[in-house]
Amino acid sequence: MRKSNSTKGILPVLIVFLFLSSCASNLAQQDVNQAMTRIEDREETPPPIPPELSFSPVLEVESEKEKLFSFSAKEIALEDVLYPLSKEAGFNIIWDKEVDPKTRVSVSFEDLTLKEALDVTFAPTDYLYTMNSPTLLVKLIDTRIFELGYVPIKINSQMQVGGDVLGSIPNVGGISGQFQIAGATDPDAVDLWKQVEEVIKNIISSEGKYFLNKLAGIVVITDRKKNLKMAEKFIERLKDTLERQVLIEAEVVEVTLEQAQSWGIDWSAVHSFLLDNKTIDLTATQSLGLPGSVVEFTASRHDATLVLDVLGRFGEVNVLSKPRVNVMNGQTAMINVGRVISYWELTGLSAGAEVGQPIIFPQQKTVLLGLTMGVTPNISSDDFVTLQVVPIVSDASTWSEFQFENQTLKAPNIDIRETSTQVRIKNGETVVIGGLITSKKTDTEHKVPLLGDLPLLGYFFKRKETTEQRAELVIFLTPRITTFDKKGG
Repeated sequence: MRKSNSTKGILPVLIVFLFLSSCASNLAQQDVNQAMTRIEDREETPPPIPPELSFSPVLEVESEKEKLFSFSAKEIALEDVLYPLSKEAGFNIIWDKEVDPKTRVSVSFEDLTLKEALDVTFAPTDYLYTMNSPTLLVKLIDTRIFELGYVPIKINSQMQVGGDVLGSIPNVGGISGQFQIAGATDPDAVDLWKQVEEVIKNIISSEGKYFLNKLAGIVVITDRKKNLKMAEKFIERLKDTLERQVLIEAEVVEVTLEQAQSWGIDWSAVHSFLLDNKTIDLTATQSLGLPGSVVEFTASRHDATLVLDVLGRFGEVNVLSKPRVNVMNGQTAMINVGRVISYWELTGLSAGAEVGQPIIFPQQKTVLLGLTMGVTPNISSDDFVTLQVVPIVSDASTWSEFQFENQTLKAPNIDIRETSTQVRIKNGETVVIGGLITSKKTDTEHKVPLLGDLPLLGYFFKRKETTEQRAELVIFLTPRITTFDKKGG
């Protein structure tokens, strides 16, 4: 009886369990069907196109602001200033053995960076510091390297009459081309490296040392703070002077003189004409080289153009050359205007000790006929320019003939006219140099047609005439101080 009741109790539970399982199976099948449907939909629908990437610059994260320091104290030990700074900024301190940390200082600063604070702290002392993070080295003596750049080894300032005008150019010779003024200067006086060395010797202390590397243009100095600062000031000033440049605009004019003006241009008449017309403010006339033969004056560039116009009153004006050259301060620029001619020169060559007669043979030579001019500018602090000018004019007035192995060879007889001057003018003004007269002789044969060509008798029907054509060279020089951006922009 009890068993029957138990069976009756289990049966309803089993029925409920089977019903719930059937429901769960149906729900799972529905989920699977829905999932398959979604997969099919995805296969039918194409995937979306990803958005195009943008390559706009990434914004930089603002760097952390540098810490600022403030401090104020009077007659306090140097170490009592540096130790709080080191603790706050996080650096170590090494004291050189010559340094006294108890040195008294008075400092006051507010909201300064670490470097600015250290500069203010060390300013009243004789000590230097070097920060190699995280260590501050305090020392009495330091080594600094200064760069001078290009410095000419020597500038010779001598002039020798004659010689080789273009000795530095291969196969061109005959006249001196060096810019020289004999006996004017001592070679040691214009040796810039020697001058630099002498100044540094006077600047450094008894403990100081120095080293010059002339090829690299470097000066190395080891000394105290005060002496290093004086050396730095001197070298920076010297660099500024050496690195300045001058653009020299030259104009070489030849005035072919008329017969009435064969003695040369009347420069007093030029002055009078320009002054009467109030077109120019001329300086006093200066005689150069040969008294009364060479003149020089300065004018503005506009007024120099008027001078050129006035020269047309004395003959035909021909501009031979208008060179422009950029030259460093204190350096020499060479300007050559003319023509190079060839000639033959007999040369002897010794045949040895056993043979008494030397070997003679002709050798071709060249010479420049025209103008060779050396110009050296020196810039002053007030932007005035001092020009040292050495013009040399050469001309072959006559030719010499000589015989060699049944051949007639010719060689020119060179006439040289030269002078030198120094003039101080404003930047952009023009210096005018005149009075350099050249002379050309021309042989012209006049004869009666036909009769002049008869043998023997033709001599009586022709004549030779030698004419001389004189011309005066006038030189215009305009220096312009050029500037450039040291940053290379």
